[in-house]
Amino acid sequence: GVATQDYLFVTFQLLFAATACTIVSGCVCERISFYAYLGYAFLLTSFVYPVISHWVWSGDGWLNGFPASPGQPSRLFGQGAIDFAGCSVVHMVGGFSGLIGCAVIGPRHGRFDSEGNPIPMPGHSAALTALGAFLLWFGWLGFNPGSALVAATEVSDPVVLSDGSIAYVQPHLGIARASLNTILAAGSGGLTALLIVRIRDRINDLTACLNGMLAGLVSITSGCAFVEVYAAIVIAMIGSAIYLGTSKLELMLKLDDPLEAWPIHGAVGMWGIFAEGLFSRELHQAEAGFLIRSWGAFYGGGGRLLAAEVITILVVIGFVSAIMGPFFLILKAVGLLRISADAELLGNDFEGHGGFAYPEDVIETVEAEETVKELPPNFLNRTIMIDSRKDSASKINHEDV
Repeated sequence: GVATQDYLFVTFQLLFAATACTIVSGCVCERISFYAYLGYAFLLTSFVYPVISHWVWSGDGWLNGFPASPGQPSRLFGQGAIDFAGCSVVHMVGGFSGLIGCAVIGPRHGRFDSEGNPIPMPGHSAALTALGAFLLWFGWLGFNPGSALVAATEVSDPVVLSDGSIAYVQPHLGIARASLNTILAAGSGGLTALLIVRIRDRINDLTACLNGMLAGLVSITSGCAFVEVYAAIVIAMIGSAIYLGTSKLELMLKLDDPLEAWPIHGAVGMWGIFAEGLFSRELHQAEAGFLIRSWGAFYGGGGRLLAAEVITILVVIGFVSAIMGPFFLILKAVGLLRISADAELLGNDFEGHGGFAYPEDVIETVEAEETVKELPPNFLNRTIMIDSRKDSASKINHEDV
């Protein structure tokens, strides 16, 4: 059983596992079946996430970067990997699981034309999208600083740094640093995406700005407690650019990722843990209680930490692929992965759940109202939406020519 004093930690980890699970839904939404959703959610949260989180965060894990206690395994390269708040454990697990599901399930109907060109399918509410993004930003202020787990400890033994100076374990300093770095990374990532898209497409794209903000947050998740303020800004800017580049790559590969979840969480998650191996400061690792046999390569810490981070990236991708790949393929083979084309056109809210997620458009004429009565509920609204997307795409292509 779980001791009462561990209930809070279990709750914290439960929410992290749920976060990894929700990332997958962004890659496969609008066409995955409810049964497939329940299946992957169970597998991811009961097996994939617990195994990887144990490897990276448990004292008994072989990738762990804390000093080993008696009976615990020696650390990878004598240092172990450091992932403070889950770039690998949460974001890469969810992002790469979603990428595999996205590739296996295939694109939504109407997402690409006959020549393979993407057809825009924008969200129904920019206001709600912005609200959701800012709620995530707010939640990250619990996600990152909260990963310290404690705010105060008993006076620790002194830790001698490479320059002969003395440091002590002081979690509250890591919490303060993680808080500021998280806020700055979000703003830097959003502004970077806004600027790049403005230069590239000559528009001020709200969605790109919001996703760039999330990319900045993911970028700093691994190293938020260990890097300097200026490094947090640089890491977030690069992460935002990686998000934009990999989202284009997905379209080139005909991968339909409605919420761009893999670019934001999977690809940028890789960058986040890699950046930890470049920018981490020896003093800050010591203050958080981690090993200091190696630290950021840019600060003379050697390459052992960076090598451990790279191994972690490869291990996460390999383990997730080995578990989630066969799972999605088996569901596809037995016909349980995807809803029918009719259900997708009508809307899974109506077809699968007997209700409507969004209000119906107002029909202005009596004749139109009578026509609608003869059609399946929600059919006309969805059909008009699809046709308008195709017309918009054709207009854009014509104007470009």
